[in-house]
Amino acid sequence: MDISRYIGIPYQLGGRSFDGIDCYGLVWLFYRDELGIEIPRYEGNPDEIELAEISRLIAGSEEPEWREIPRDQVQLGDVVRLKIMAAHHVGIYIPEGRILHSMMKCSSSLEDLSRPRWRKRIWGYFRRAI
Repeated sequence: MDISRYIGIPYQLGGRSFDGIDCYGLVWLFYRDELGIEIPRYEGNPDEIELAEISRLIAGSEEPEWREIPRDQVQLGDVVRLKIMAAHHVGIYIPEGRILHSMMKCSSSLEDLSRPRWRKRIWGYFRRAI
């Protein structure tokens, strides 16, 4: 698995390709290409209803295929759910406490979850059952 190919992808709201992605687009792309798992695509610029639906999907409240994972059991590919201001944010857990994610105005990047910027914003870790 080559994580480096997911670093530096330009941010694009509603993007679902290596040409441009948003945070959920990165999760969608990673799951499709690396894990061979299809999850809903939610194409285009997500509105508030779609953003809430994506959050519920990852949180597992509506999709029994997703389940929350205790911090000490997190593995490569699990989804990290964070809260940034009033918005929900998701990324891919990478071993050694890192997150692969994409944020507005930034290309996708790999960051340390223990940094103060992220540490208190983690809402949970989630795994999609195969």
